[in-house]
Amino acid sequence: MIRRGTLIVLAIFVLLIGVTWYLEWSPAGQARPRGTVTATAFPKLINLGTGQFVKIEMKDSSGTFGIQRNLNDTWSFTDAQNTPADQGKIQQLLAALSGLQPMAVLDINALASFGLVSANQILTIQSSNGTFVLKVGKLTPTSGGYYIQVDNHAPVVVDKTSMDEILTSMNRQALLPATATPVPAQIPTGGVETPSPVLTPAP
Repeated sequence: MIRRGTLIVLAIFVLLIGVTWYLEWSPAGQARPRGTVTATAFPKLINLGTGQFVKIEMKDSSGTFGIQRNLNDTWSFTDAQNTPADQGKIQQLLAALSGLQPMAVLDINALASFGLVSANQILTIQSSNGTFVLKVGKLTPTSGGYYIQVDNHAPVVVDKTSMDEILTSMNRQALLPATATPVPAQIPTGGVETPSPVLTPAP
């Protein structure tokens, strides 16, 4: 006959298995912040070199903003005037996009809890290989990352600092070329005499 103590131990063991399964495989468990994952655990989020980007458009609550590569490989805004953008800042933006590294892959059935069903910020990226859409969802519970989904793939977690660099760069003000500050004219301090006014005698 099985002793009562043995039955209690078995019940606790079964309970632990159930808890472990819930934390690891249920939608709520998939959304739970994980431990630190090495940067090489997952492939790059965007498998493009900086020279493969053709056009980038961001849509958020303030409207739509876009940049595009010209035939001479310079970048400009997608406005009617084709206003030139700061080329150095554009290259920094492209490098940031190319360097996005997932920290975790999550359950695709939990998009609503990640804020990805109706994302507030959407990047549409056109490249020489095609066009894809990157949705930016909520911050993770620890505020260390964003929930991101590319097209219809499984959502991932991306470092907040890396993603913020991209989001804050995708606006006209951030990408306008820097204007040179005019240097004030130098006024001679000596050696030049101010001519005296010429007095005309009264008639």
